[in-house]
Formats: sequence, structure tokens, C-alpha cells
Amino acid sequence: MEDSFFEQILKISYGNKMSIDTNLNIYDDGHHIFVEISFNFLNSHLKVNYLLYANETLDFFYNLANAGMLGLSSNDQSKSNVFFIQLPKKDRAEKAFEMITTKLKNSENNFDN
Repeated sequence: MEDSFFEQILKISYGNKMSIDTNLNIYDDGHHIFVEISFNFLNSHLKVNYLLYANETLDFFYNLANAGMLGLSSNDQSKSNVFFIQLPKKDRAEKAFEMITTKLKNSENNFDN
């Protein structure tokens, strides 16, 4: 993520408990699957959304479902800080992964017809 935004996250979270509302919204057209991941850092003004192309990032969603954690870092590769978010409801990530894999299988079947 952008270095300035990442620095804001670190600044507001240092020494404080943080609650982060994390949502996964899945969109598909029968062939292409996109997942919007939104983060709302509660008790602050910080919000950010990312759109991922699930057709090519299935490993990411597999690992998210298994770990129930997500790491954020700066685009600046000279910095080594990582901010981890533990998903409060890991089962939602598991269900999202199942939904994505089902949609991908259906999309492959649609290409075969």
C-alpha cells in the first residue's frame, strides 16, 4: 500500500488496541471473479479498499482462509514493517474461498460448453 497511508496505520495503532472492520465482496460475470477487500479502521478516519482478480490470486484467498490473518506493508521495499490483521470471523474467509473456487469451477465448465 502507499507508504504514507501505511505510516498513518502504524502511527494510530502504536500502543493502542485497534478494531478493523474487514469485508470481502465477491463479484463475478460467470468467467471473471473479483473480490473487493475493504478495511475500516474503527475509531479513526482510515478506510481503504482493494480489488483483487481472484482468477489469478486463488492462493491468496486459500492462505487467508487457512490463516485467518492478513499482512499489510508499504510499497517502499526498503521498509520491513508489516501490520497484521486477525480476521474476527475466519469462517467468512473460508466461505469466501469456497465460493470463489465454486465460481471458478463453474466458469471453467462454461468455457467448455
